[in-house]
Amino acid sequence: NLALLKDPPEASRSMQVTWLGHACVLAQWGGWTVLADPIFSKRCSPVQWAGPERVVPSPVRLSRSAEEGDAESICISDLPAIDAVVISHNHFDHLDSDTVRALSRLDPKPIFFVPLGMKEWMEGAGVAHVVELDWAEEATLVGVPTRGSSFEERHVIEDEIERPPLRVTCLPCQHWCSRSILDKNRCLWCSWLISTRPVVSPASLADTHAKIDSVDTLPGALYFGGDTGYCGGIFKKIGDTFGYPKEAPRKDETKGIDVAAIPIGAYGSASERWFHLPNHMGPVESVQCHRDLCARHSVGVHWGTFQLTAEPLLEPPAKLRDAAVAARLKDGEFVVLRHGETRSFQLFGLS
Repeated sequence: NLALLKDPPEASRSMQVTWLGHACVLAQWGGWTVLADPIFSKRCSPVQWAGPERVVPSPVRLSRSAEEGDAESICISDLPAIDAVVISHNHFDHLDSDTVRALSRLDPKPIFFVPLGMKEWMEGAGVAHVVELDWAEEATLVGVPTRGSSFEERHVIEDEIERPPLRVTCLPCQHWCSRSILDKNRCLWCSWLISTRPVVSPASLADTHAKIDSVDTLPGALYFGGDTGYCGGIFKKIGDTFGYPKEAPRKDETKGIDVAAIPIGAYGSASERWFHLPNHMGPVESVQCHRDLCARHSVGVHWGTFQLTAEPLLEPPAKLRDAAVAARLKDGEFVVLRHGETRSFQLFGLS
C-alpha cells in the first residue's frame, strides 16, 4: 500500500513495518524510514540467469521497466525516502548487487550500515554513504543529508531536520559469510538494533521521563535479526541490555524492543536439520529468541520467498503458530505478514 508507506498513520505513536519478502523489512517510526537486507531481484545469485529464483514476485521493482515484480508491485524510486539501510551479512539472499546499486542511485541517497569488512565491497558497488561497524559499535543519525548536500563520514551526521536521534547498533548473532569459495568469513555478520530511545545516565532519568511525556513522538526500537542460528546466551544478553524489563511496571524509557524481525525459515527438512542448525532457526527457536530479546512484538522473516532448503515453503508460519501457542504468547505478539503487507505496532510511553 504505497499510500501507507508515503504517509504512515499515527507515525508519532506507532512503528509501521512492511515485509518486502525474504528477510527484507521496511520500518517507519519517529520520522525515520529504515530498510533492512533488501533484495528485489528475481534471483538470489551472483547472476540473474541461474540460481534460486523467487517463488513469489517482488513487491518492489528495480526499475519501471523491470519484470521482477507483479502488477501490484511498485518501483524502487516510488518508495518513501529511505534514511538508513542495514545489511546483516554478505550472502546473496541478503546482499544483492543490483538492489544495492539501485538504492545508491536514489535521491536523497540512503546511508548504508554494514558489519566489519564489508565497506570495500559497498564502495565498489557505487555506494557513497556507508558506515562500517564492529559488534557493539554504534552510530547516531541526527537528521540525514538533504538533496544535493555533501556527505562527510562520521559517527554523528547532522542537518536541520528535527527528529529524535536514530541510534544504529551492530550486535552479534550466529552465522557466517561468503560470496565465493575464496572469501569465507573474511567479513563479519551481525544483527542490528535501530532505536530512537534516549541514552541517559540514571541520575538524569527522571528529567528525561518528563521530557518524553511532553513530546508528541514516542520513542521506539527495532531489532533486526537478519540470518542467525539460535544463540541463547547472545539473545538473552541483548534482551537484558536493550529489551523491555521483565519485571513490571516499567520505569525506564531508555529500554525496550518494540518490534523484532526474527528469521523463522530455511531450517531444512528433518534429514538436513543437523546441517542448518548452527546457522538457521526453526520456529520453536524463533519463539524462544523473541522471549530472550524481551521484545513486545515480533515479525517472522526469512521464509516464503526463495526455496533455499528442503522444508515446505509454507511450513514455517504453521509451525510458528503452534510454537506460539505452546509458549503461551498473546494473540498478535509474534506474527507473519503477506508479501508487501504493512502493519502498525503501537509504541508505548511510560508504564
